[in-house]
Amino acid sequence: MKDWNFFRLITHKKFLWALIPLMMTELYFMRQPLPMQTLDSRFYYMPADVTLLLTFIERAGRLTYLRIELFDLSFLATYSLFILGFLSRIFYTNLKKPVPRNMILICLVPGFFDVIETVGIIVMICVYPNYPDFLPVVVSIATPLKWLGMVNIIIMGLRELVFRSGA
Repeated sequence: MKDWNFFRLITHKKFLWALIPLMMTELYFMRQPLPMQTLDSRFYYMPADVTLLLTFIERAGRLTYLRIELFDLSFLATYSLFILGFLSRIFYTNLKKPVPRNMILICLVPGFFDVIETVGIIVMICVYPNYPDFLPVVVSIATPLKWLGMVNIIIMGLRELVFRSGA
């Protein structure tokens, strides 16, 4: 029952209000035209797009982008906790049972790939143009895996709500 109190806390209204400015900032960057769109707000991109973007935005843009990515680290921690709390509420409120461990691990998948992506982008910005050739590849693979993990969580949560709440 102690875990339930933690999950209730992170899905409380006050926590959700903290999530709104973070979401608005992310949505702002997703709406930018493609050369200026941050890499992690895209659903996918090719490794060559990394070099193109970092060259296109020049030094001042890279410094701004670095600030965005540092901010994104707090966002990914926040949404990871929110996802865990949301699924916990579904389980405890509708199903009256604890969240299975494998579901908790699945909830952490998008955050894991987001950390790989964000830290990779931060490293590439800091050492630009001397980053290792494999780094854009790793980052461009982590991005769609992050989004696929999010879709998986949404489907998983809906499945639990629709198919198991009546059982």
